[in-house]
Amino acid sequence: MCYPLGEVAQVVDFGGPVSDLKRQTILSLMQHLQAQPFSGFTECVPAYTTLTVYYQATEIAGRDVRADLLTRLHSLTQLTRTSTTRVDIPVCYEQPCAPDLLDVADHCQMTPADVIGLHVKTEHQVLFLGFAPGLPYLRSPSSTLNLPRRTTPRLSVPAGSVAIANGYTVIYPFETPAGWHIIGRTPVKLFKPYAARTTLLQPGDQVRFIPISYREFQESPW
Repeated sequence: MCYPLGEVAQVVDFGGPVSDLKRQTILSLMQHLQAQPFSGFTECVPAYTTLTVYYQATEIAGRDVRADLLTRLHSLTQLTRTSTTRVDIPVCYEQPCAPDLLDVADHCQMTPADVIGLHVKTEHQVLFLGFAPGLPYLRSPSSTLNLPRRTTPRLSVPAGSVAIANGYTVIYPFETPAGWHIIGRTPVKLFKPYAARTTLLQPGDQVRFIPISYREFQESPW
């Protein structure tokens, strides 16, 4: 389904729950638009099961954008997707960087070491960025760590906090209120507003978490 979002955007909506096929299609369409933009194209923003495409309404009509998008969708089997970027992110799972680790372990009937092992053993895919600049929503590889958000959100969590809820992982780039379970913290800066690439992670990236000690966290050069 493709529908307008005001006068400057069209939303390609794949509906229903997320799936590998839908994610692949969203990423392929996004990368194709970035590599071969239509006249008036400005940017596209992927989300859970949608891709919002922005354009200059003075250069192209919405109906023409919609027609272009539908044409691209019908030929997706011929699109070539760019190579996936893999990013290693160091994370301290020790205290005081992991205030909810014990609660998560109790909820999942596991040891803290088992929780950490599940979180680091495979790669996580960046689905989209949202909530705050540079904040990635990552699909976690194990349904075992699928637990609801905290009953009471925190008024503030430190920058770099790595948190899980509902089968996903987020990394907070700034100090912010938050309601997810914090199981670690990274010293890496995810958002640099004055850098050539402002966000460390992009949709489609594959992330691997690398455990580090609290001392390494404190002495980190990142």
